[in-house]
Amino acid sequence: MGTGCLDGDGDGVANTDDNCPSEPNSSQVDRDQNDVGDSCELSIRINYVGDYFLNSRDVSRIGWVANERATFTVVVGSDCSSGAVVDSGLYNPGPGGAEVTAFVNLQADDLAEGWNSVTVCGTARSHQTSDSVEILKDTQAPDTIIASGPLQGSVSASEVTFVLDSSEPAGFECSLDGGSFKECESPQGYKGLSPGLHSFRVRAWDAASNFDATPATRSWTVSP
Repeated sequence: MGTGCLDGDGDGVANTDDNCPSEPNSSQVDRDQNDVGDSCELSIRINYVGDYFLNSRDVSRIGWVANERATFTVVVGSDCSSGAVVDSGLYNPGPGGAEVTAFVNLQADDLAEGWNSVTVCGTARSHQTSDSVEILKDTQAPDTIIASGPLQGSVSASEVTFVLDSSEPAGFECSLDGGSFKECESPQGYKGLSPGLHSFRVRAWDAASNFDATPATRSWTVSP
């Protein structure tokens, strides 16, 4: 048999024509059309993100899988060669090549304020690939605004409504007359208030769980 007819992986395709002569791949699938069969290419996929939004105290657990044994680095940035390395090592699949999720704990201190690309980079048999995810580091709490409602020190009826706003997209927690904060929405209304002095507090919180440390407040009197 001539060397041109050799079929090292036994898939029915001669080595000289096989785009992956080391792995059986009779279909010769090459989705990125780089003349290397998919069976011979390293694949990395991020399959778990614990938290896409981090404040100054948070940690996000990021998991990924690969289709074969590979060296890896996890970097902050989209460029595997220049990003700041936060983890590195060797990835080993499970028995029979089964996917086994590897994890890294991403600290808020690893990131810059704002959106960050976090990239898992892999190398196997001179093939390189990567997968990325976008993580937001947000350490700034929103400012809470009472857009409308009883004015400070005013006199009102027993039913009041507050329209709430914030300096950024946010949820709200409200407190009436010194009670505990509870989740609320805008507009927030109260009915059947007893005559006398009343107080209202509201604080905004953002996607990274930063709570406004100085809630917006109003005090007013319900007339008899």
